[in-house]
Amino acid sequence: MNAPFGQSRPNDLPGLLWGFGFDRDGRPEALDPEIAAAFTAKPGGWIWLHFDLLDQRCQHWLSAAAHFGAAGKTTLLSSGDHQHFRIAADCLAGVLADTIHKLDGTSEDVGHWRFALTGAVVVSAGRHALDSVEAVRRAIQNGAAVPTPANLVEAILEEIAGDCEKRVVALGSDLDRVEDRVLADAVHDERRPLAHLRRRTVRLHRRIGNLLIMIHRLDHQAKAEPAASLHAAVGRVVQRLAELEHELREMQERGRLLQEEIAAKLATETNNALQAISVLTALFLPPTLIVGIFGMNTKGLPLSDDPDGFEWVLLLSALCALGAYWLLKRAPKLFKRSGPHSLEDSRKSDPRNAWGGISFAAAGLFGRA
Repeated sequence: MNAPFGQSRPNDLPGLLWGFGFDRDGRPEALDPEIAAAFTAKPGGWIWLHFDLLDQRCQHWLSAAAHFGAAGKTTLLSSGDHQHFRIAADCLAGVLADTIHKLDGTSEDVGHWRFALTGAVVVSAGRHALDSVEAVRRAIQNGAAVPTPANLVEAILEEIAGDCEKRVVALGSDLDRVEDRVLADAVHDERRPLAHLRRRTVRLHRRIGNLLIMIHRLDHQAKAEPAASLHAAVGRVVQRLAELEHELREMQERGRLLQEEIAAKLATETNNALQAISVLTALFLPPTLIVGIFGMNTKGLPLSDDPDGFEWVLLLSALCALGAYWLLKRAPKLFKRSGPHSLEDSRKSDPRNAWGGISFAAAGLFGRA
């Protein structure tokens, strides 16, 4: 039987949020926080105590506690957010990422559950209420049996995997909707929602990938208790996490391809707009030149004394615009040249690019000159 944590005074375990005692078969018994300090595990049983790290008194108590070693204290009190397992001779400690619990269930923020497992005592702590930890706590309150401390960590990992699976399904549905809009005939600018989805996918993939690395490292480090028991228990979660990690990889690839598709469609739209502007510029350039010439304040301008001069200038401008239009339509045939830089090569590479036709037409004119 383990030694008690202290005397049964109300403030012996400051910052304690809840505690459970388990018998040999894993049947739970809720502990009153005011007497949890004097509680000892039943023969073959164990204890789980969970603390609030926002309570400064709790941090002082954990740093002074002699029930677990330096590895456990370092893990429980550290401010780092990297997921890891820390294995010592008499202690197994770790940090697991979990979704912060909110009443509306819409949280995307991630908190961390810290634990130290030594002998028949599990001490855990956190700065936020976490979805998976809360789910396991409610299940234990409702009578769920947890035979060993390793099974507690396994249950929380299962809940974490379940939460990640729900998020992967939601990401897949959102990505499907974006994909349908991107591949539709109409052009939709989905860059902002796609970037948000890709960011969520990367964060979730990083979280699951780190968790898988942690578990795989136990293969080489879990040679003695309590790490060996934890390795045997969490091994059942690996396959589920590996499938989620593979699915997230595929979603990341889909997101990258959709980003390229959006960029290609927007580039095509931009090119079409530039093409229309270029054609309009080519059509209105000759009339603009004529208007500019007749607008000069100099003597000797033709039609300056003709009463119908304005009509003649309008007619000349319209004929020049029509001539420019005819030239654009007939440029590929008028300026066809042989060789690697011919207008025909330009038509084959981009038959709808009127600006390319204009450029090669100009090249043909200068070449003939």
